[in-house]
Amino acid sequence: MSHGGNHRRSPYILKSPFPAEEQDYIPVVNDNLYLLGSILNNFVSAVRLYQFANSVSNTSKQYRHSLRPPIHPDTEISDWRFIAARDGAMTLYHFSEVMQMLRNVRSRSRTLYDNLDLEIYKSANRKMQSLIPNLEKLRHGVAHVTKKTSSKEAMTEHGLTDTQGEYGIKITGCSSINVTDCFYGDRFIHNWEGKMLSYDVNFTTVKNVQDIKDLMWSSFEKAAYWSNSF
Repeated sequence: MSHGGNHRRSPYILKSPFPAEEQDYIPVVNDNLYLLGSILNNFVSAVRLYQFANSVSNTSKQYRHSLRPPIHPDTEISDWRFIAARDGAMTLYHFSEVMQMLRNVRSRSRTLYDNLDLEIYKSANRKMQSLIPNLEKLRHGVAHVTKKTSSKEAMTEHGLTDTQGEYGIKITGCSSINVTDCFYGDRFIHNWEGKMLSYDVNFTTVKNVQDIKDLMWSSFEKAAYWSNSF
C-alpha cells in the first residue's frame, strides 16, 4: 500500500438509465464516492504531519547543548502532533459521514441498490462501524473542548471518574477529570459524556480506512458498469 493513496479512480455512474425519480440522486452518489478518496488523502496528510513532528522532536534532543541548534525549537514542532491528531479525528468523522450517506442508497434508489455488489457493500459498512468505537463522540470531544469545562454540571457530565489506569491515566483524589489532547504512544485520547475515547494516529489506521474506501468503491463498480452498458 502506498501511504500517499493510490491512483485508482472512484466509480462513475451515469444517471440516464435510472428512473426519472431516481436520477437526481446519482450525482450525489458520484460526488460522495469521490469524497471518500479525497478525505482519505487528507487523513494520510494528518498522519504524515504527526509522524514528522514526532521525528523532529525526537532527533532534535541531541542538539539541545549544541552551538547550532535546529531552526525550530522543540516547543514549536512537537505541538504539531496535536494539530495533526485533532485534524485526523475530524477527518475520520467526515469519512464516516460520507459512508453514512452511502448507506442510504436503498431508500433513495432501489435501482442502484439492486445493481451493487451487496456482499462487498455490506462488508465495507461493517468495517466502518467497527473501525473506531464512538467516533462521533470522539469528534465532539475534540471539537467542543471548552464545553467539557464550561460549568460544574458540564464537568460532571463529561469528566472521567474511573479509568482503572487505562492508557496510563489513573484518577485519585478527585471526583472527575477531563482528558484533552493526550497521547499514549500513537493513541490520541479525549473524553466526552464520561467516556474515554481514542484512535491510533498511524498508518495502521490509514490502511484500515483505505481498505474500507476500496471495498466501497468496489461495491459500486458493478453499478457503474451497468449504467455504462446502455
